[in-house]
Amino acid sequence: MSIGIKLRRLRKMRGYTQKQLGLLVGFSEETADVRITQYETGTRVPKEDMIRKMAEILKVNPDYLMAPAPIDPEEIMRTLFFLDEHNNINLSSQEVIMEDGTEEIRISLTIKGMDYFLKQWYEKQKELKKGLIIQDEYYEWKTNWKVDKNDLKEYEQVLTEYANLERYNENHALLQEFIRGRLDDVGIRKLKKAAGEDKKLAVELLKYIHKD
Repeated sequence: MSIGIKLRRLRKMRGYTQKQLGLLVGFSEETADVRITQYETGTRVPKEDMIRKMAEILKVNPDYLMAPAPIDPEEIMRTLFFLDEHNNINLSSQEVIMEDGTEEIRISLTIKGMDYFLKQWYEKQKELKKGLIIQDEYYEWKTNWKVDKNDLKEYEQVLTEYANLERYNENHALLQEFIRGRLDDVGIRKLKKAAGEDKKLAVELLKYIHKD
């Protein structure tokens, strides 16, 4: 989704004409509507300072306007591939029985460290489905969402827990390979180093070495 699509929806939601918004951000009477039309149609891309001006007038987080928003399947897939390189996306599948009795495979994904933020979104969606908020209020929440300091603390804690879990899984996999006699010299050195940093792993390793 381009910035123009977002801008047009927000402008209409706030009740501004293109000319009114153009005048509010400082364009002349002659160019106000033309310039906003260009922004909305994508023939001209606003600079960051202009985006921030429009965001302030439209009462929206400027990051919402500036963030890339893929909408077609190919764009979404390429975005997910990129995220997988940096955020470690995990895919899982589940068999679902349809009404006609056929089975369908549903694929779900999780992005490392994102559960904390996705829960916020999930709770807001529940409010919408229960009729506690209307569609415009739901959209308003999305356009103004941002990470606050408390969220960052929670997020950092979640990332630490993920890192600890990943480290444990990697170390445990090394130990299992060692027990099966499949580790080469490089793997054994990694295991020794890991055992020196992880007391629990060291205890498990010693138990195996001295089990006889």
